[in-house]
Amino acid sequence: MREAAQLLMNRYQIEFVFSMADQSTIERAIRKLERRGAKAAIIVRSFTMMEESFRREIERMVGLDIENKAQNTSAHEVHVDKDLYSMA
Repeated sequence: MREAAQLLMNRYQIEFVFSMADQSTIERAIRKLERRGAKAAIIVRSFTMMEESFRREIERMVGLDIENKAQNTSAHEVHVDKDLYSMA
């Protein structure tokens, strides 16, 4: 896997984590990236046949469950306000 990502490693900050959704392992890798100045992270699942097996746990670990909920709430509020405005 590292060999396959070698070209990317020359261009991007990459941290390999083989964790099966272990929170402390993923957090350690994210902290390393933050210390090196990373502002965002892309998590790539290496075993696609286990598509949904750890997705929710990882989304929760990195805060996506909260961000997605906030975005959906905001979008709903905008939709409601738009409906009220068009009724006036």
